[in-house]
Amino acid sequence: MIRIGVKVLKDLPHVAHDSVRIVDFADKKTVALMSGKGQSNASIDTLPVQNDVTNVDDMITLNYLHEAAILFNIKARFLAHQPYTYTGDICIAVNPYQWLGDLYSDEQHLKYQRLARDELPPHVYATSVTAYQSMLHDHRNQSVLVSGESGAGKTETTKILMNHLATIAGGLNDATIANIIMVNPLLESFGNAKTLRNDNSSRFGKFTQLQFDAKGTLVGAQCMTYLLEKTRVITHEPAERNYHIFYQVLAARSKLPELHLSQGDAAPEYAYLGPLHTAVIEGHSDLAHFEKTQAALGRIGLDTAHQMALFRVLAGILHLGQMQVGAEHCRDALAKALYANLFDWLVALINTSLSHASRMQHHIGVLDIFGFEHFQHNSFEQFCINYANEKLQQKFTFDVFKTVQVEYDDEGIQWTHIAYADNADVLQVVESKLGLLSLLDEELVRPKGNEESFVAKAALLMKDDPVIEFPRTSRTHFVIHHYASPVLYDVTGFLEKHKDALLPDLAQLMRSSMAPFVSQLFAETPATATSRPSLKRRPSTRSLALQTVGHQFKTNLSELMGTIQATKVQYIRCIKPNAEKSSATFDHSMVISQLRCAGVIEAIRIARSAYPVRQTHVEFLGTYGMCYPDILAQTMSSKELCLKVG
Repeated sequence: MIRIGVKVLKDLPHVAHDSVRIVDFADKKTVALMSGKGQSNASIDTLPVQNDVTNVDDMITLNYLHEAAILFNIKARFLAHQPYTYTGDICIAVNPYQWLGDLYSDEQHLKYQRLARDELPPHVYATSVTAYQSMLHDHRNQSVLVSGESGAGKTETTKILMNHLATIAGGLNDATIANIIMVNPLLESFGNAKTLRNDNSSRFGKFTQLQFDAKGTLVGAQCMTYLLEKTRVITHEPAERNYHIFYQVLAARSKLPELHLSQGDAAPEYAYLGPLHTAVIEGHSDLAHFEKTQAALGRIGLDTAHQMALFRVLAGILHLGQMQVGAEHCRDALAKALYANLFDWLVALINTSLSHASRMQHHIGVLDIFGFEHFQHNSFEQFCINYANEKLQQKFTFDVFKTVQVEYDDEGIQWTHIAYADNADVLQVVESKLGLLSLLDEELVRPKGNEESFVAKAALLMKDDPVIEFPRTSRTHFVIHHYASPVLYDVTGFLEKHKDALLPDLAQLMRSSMAPFVSQLFAETPATATSRPSLKRRPSTRSLALQTVGHQFKTNLSELMGTIQATKVQYIRCIKPNAEKSSATFDHSMVISQLRCAGVIEAIRIARSAYPVRQTHVEFLGTYGMCYPDILAQTMSSKELCLKVG
């Protein structure tokens, strides 16, 4: 395929790839290339061949499938306002940074219900229909895993997906379905915030289980949440915001005088919120969203009195932040505990209101979870997030490998074992009995346990393990070679975040509060999804054993993976095209990095590792059939002719 005149793609700094043409052979391993910038030489082995066509619906159909081909195809579709692309069974969704209303009309809803997947352009609607029909026809539970970095559009994609599933399941006029749909914006109010990357960033992971009866009617839902970012309650970057709900309550403070929140333009800044003039989100009304939040709380059974109790806790957190005390650490720990417990209580209330497990025959789970993270400074939060992504990547890689096996078997193709990146060794470093989580636990019980000692022990036990490194220049850093890229972690603060415990005296103080709602939030038997939360005081029970954050997350993650393993999985990979939130800019380097982190590039490598070039039977005959005119003259199918030629 490498010959004079062929178009190939060459790596260029800050551009990722540029289209060039081979004009000569310098020697057996080097070719001369010509582009608009002049002539240059390159090694034959490093040049991916350019496809004759771009903007295809399914990139598996590209003759030459490599990073550059994927990048150029996605770019062509993005610029043509086509945010969705398939790579086999995987749906890639590029954030268009604009609302493309024509893609989500009632007509589109109906089209994707009635027509086959390959008869329509790529869409998350097709993913939801595939999951729904598979659930009905195969009588098997389903999962849809939505992932991507902050600002990639996971939250919106999840809402679009769930809205379509609700439409398929009976229409939005049904009160139960309407209640389920409003769960997303309600949780956004309490779990989302403005960040530098995203005006509506989810600061927690969420697995929503949509419950269907035997006829396929949506009857209920249950929500599980993971790793709420508690530190945001007390601090955030200057251009960012705390959780949306605080600004909603402030916007409505004239209607809520009993909260004793400062009124008027001269109102002082709240320490936990920072300057309010920098917290404005363009095109976003906090007061309008507060009214929607109130309506949603009413839908899940919270009357005005109970809502006021909730708002008092939020106002109390703001007032707590204004206290100038010597023990600021204890003050902030209490504020975080109040909000985290309130969030858990709200999730439990939602589940009690919406879950109908007794009527459920099958379910479709929708996972909206943080993507792989690699920042300049990576702490305990990134460690947990990347641990979760390693678990999900292991499942993803297995599913892709299995799909390739089935495809080759269906085509009657002989093949040998395909090697693929198994990340079991990375997971072993994190979660084994002598892994990093266990070593953190050991440090917590030691009288003088500290982060430096934790790193020293890990370095001694894992000195020969290739997936983890310990820089000699630092006692508080280590590097894990994740599936997406190596990440340098700073362990400063790891132990405190891992323990995340409120002083017993403060917890007891909250349990003895004269406000029944506050005492319930700190009850030793927490609210669960199966028992309806109440604002009445609960009786005290024996103290529960404290669990560290890391091990609680490990347990939750294990349960989540167990649920997912028992389902058929659909994958949606959300991609952020640029950092400027522009509908017309496509950053090559940023996108290719996300494709690697999402496992898409590895999926392509697996799919093409045995047979890297694919052609249809007709294309194959068009290329090589002229060499076999006698065979072409025979009357038989294109597949049979190919077998004769081969």
